[in-house]
Amino acid sequence: MQKFILCLLIMIGILSESITASAHPHIFVTPRAHFAFSGTIFTFFSVRWYFDDMSTMEFVGPETLNTTLSLSTSQQKEILTLEGFPRPAQLANYFRVEIDGSAVDVLAPAAVSLTVDQGQLVTHSPLAFTIRLKKLLKYGLTTVPTLLHIKQVPAFSPLHS
Repeated sequence: MQKFILCLLIMIGILSESITASAHPHIFVTPRAHFAFSGTIFTFFSVRWYFDDMSTMEFVGPETLNTTLSLSTSQQKEILTLEGFPRPAQLANYFRVEIDGSAVDVLAPAAVSLTVDQGQLVTHSPLAFTIRLKKLLKYGLTTVPTLLHIKQVPAFSPLHS
């Protein structure tokens, strides 16, 4: 019986040293879009992703909770290259724009900035366009590429004096 217990303890010891566990936490993001127009010309939109507290702590650190701060260029580059961090070049997978029934190519943004706003990591991706809007702008934001939440913005006529 003692040999059995000794062998069992040795096996537990061997197995406990060789077992590793890892977890991939989910990242919860609240996307927001801002649009700009010059008359009926669609000129600009920007996408901001607001990360949840857990993701912010993972990417930036726990010292950012309940703070608002700018991140240095080197901090931003470090975060943007972390494994699991959404790549700005993948923006087209998470955002869809249609103007008057035609899809608009969503390109990778020329610049991406990261800040911490009230304890949340925020990415900001501005994109410039020059497209005339006749009737309808539709856009969809999602964190799952196959599920779009479509919003519609009707075209408008500039005020004439």
